[in-house]
Amino acid sequence: MRKKIEEKIISIIYEIKNDLNGMEIDGETDLFKELQFDSIEIMTFISELEHTFRIIFEDIDELMEGMSNVKSVADFVYDHMQTVRNE
Repeated sequence: MRKKIEEKIISIIYEIKNDLNGMEIDGETDLFKELQFDSIEIMTFISELEHTFRIIFEDIDELMEGMSNVKSVADFVYDHMQTVRNE
């Protein structure tokens, strides 16, 4: 499940960042250092995550702290989905 989430996140990133010039994105790709997400791209990314995975991030600060790379975002989404399902 986490791998599928990671793959979908990578797909979302390719949609948002159309200027990657063939850059390969994987789980270890850093969203800020390597992809250089700006504030608008971050908000678009969060919105797409919420829409795609049908979740709502109530604590954006917590999400931002955990958004170092693709894998960490996938883990955060997975954990959030599990928490919501168990409530």
